[in-house]
Amino acid sequence: MSVLRIKKSDLIKLSIANVGNMLCYMVYFFQMPAFYKENVFQISLSEVGLLGLLDTISFSLITIPFAISALVFIFAGYLSDKTRTRFGRRRPFLLLVIPSAICYILLGLPPNVLIPMGFPINFILLLIFGTLYACLYRMVVCAYTALYLDLTNPKERMASSISLNLFGMIGTIGAFIIPVFVENITSYLPITLTIGGLYLSLVLFAFFFGPKEDLDKIRELDKQVAKTPTFFQSLKDSLKDKNFKFYLFAALLLVLAYSMMTSVFIDFFNYKQSFIPIEFYQLFFVLVPTAIFAFWFYNKLSKKKTRIGSYKFGLKVGFIIQPFLIFLAVIGNPTSMMIQLFIVFAILLFVLLAVLSFQNAILMDITPPNKEATYTGIFLFISVVGMPIASFLVGGINDIFRNAPSILNFWIYRFGDYPGHDFAYALMILISSLFYFLGYLLLRKVKYKEE
Repeated sequence: MSVLRIKKSDLIKLSIANVGNMLCYMVYFFQMPAFYKENVFQISLSEVGLLGLLDTISFSLITIPFAISALVFIFAGYLSDKTRTRFGRRRPFLLLVIPSAICYILLGLPPNVLIPMGFPINFILLLIFGTLYACLYRMVVCAYTALYLDLTNPKERMASSISLNLFGMIGTIGAFIIPVFVENITSYLPITLTIGGLYLSLVLFAFFFGPKEDLDKIRELDKQVAKTPTFFQSLKDSLKDKNFKFYLFAALLLVLAYSMMTSVFIDFFNYKQSFIPIEFYQLFFVLVPTAIFAFWFYNKLSKKKTRIGSYKFGLKVGFIIQPFLIFLAVIGNPTSMMIQLFIVFAILLFVLLAVLSFQNAILMDITPPNKEATYTGIFLFISVVGMPIASFLVGGINDIFRNAPSILNFWIYRFGDYPGHDFAYALMILISSLFYFLGYLLLRKVKYKEE
């Protein structure tokens, strides 16, 4: 078995930064729009007669910053490949965590400050802080991800990808358990101060104490390149790679698939909680073992099959089994529905972790030397573009079916305060499954020899 170019201890030091990355990202993506929806925009929009756009406006706090910041990925990758400093070409970008964390903390402005501003001033202010945080975060993550490509050997890329995602999972779990330990949240400022500070300290820890770049290797690669291409030439050359193009389109469809489910996770759970006796923390008794099993299973499977073959298996679960989830947690006694809900979340997570486990490993496999950050930037751009599109679809579907005629509520088995939502969520699962299927077809077009 080949070994990592970096020690396992250094790999851990590098990976630990992903706890802070994902913790901040997930709180912003999952928690904060819902909080400001209920505590700021419900009041502000009712004052100007726009309450019918509540979900669309709230989800725009994700859609707009993510769409703008996605463009940053492309330039960040090219810039990182061209950068030459005594710290290397990737690590200097980790220092952008400082202004990124400051903008993140400012996203926690309390409702008693935002509501008097009125709409659209409060919306614009949150949008500015969110966009600045997202753009700087993208530059950090692009260089951070490319650093993995630089430091790992092909045969151990699955292990390094799992290390990255395991620490990311810790941050993700932390984001979801915040509402469990912090009840009756009236302001996110104490939370953004705490986790923004953690984000800052962990990324800086990776910068100062994590593995260093091999400057001699960078110089050697520079000698092999006759002329450094311009930004647009580099972009054009990268997109001529057929394997890479198929992989990009597959990535777009796959991120659409899982983002539709993750962006509606909290809303879906809150809706089901209205008639299923379940607390949020109870989900983790299912999700954590599922995550551990999925990482173990995919790692074992990738050693018996190819990495890309194992990836395809995970996607098959997504488009073959996932559609049947629409029949679960919609009818039955409360205990039965709770068990069904556990099954729904476990399967959704199992498929999601297939994407997270393999997407970076396969990207590493198909990336040519000295183009690591450029390919990473383009790939991350395509991946992120799907998130605001999915968020827009989710917000639109929710708004449509909240006000839908009763004839469209045939999916409702329990009538309550959320007419039309069972049908809306079923539709999201089916659309997500379709995207998994289309992504699988494109992934079959990616041909390369694994080392």
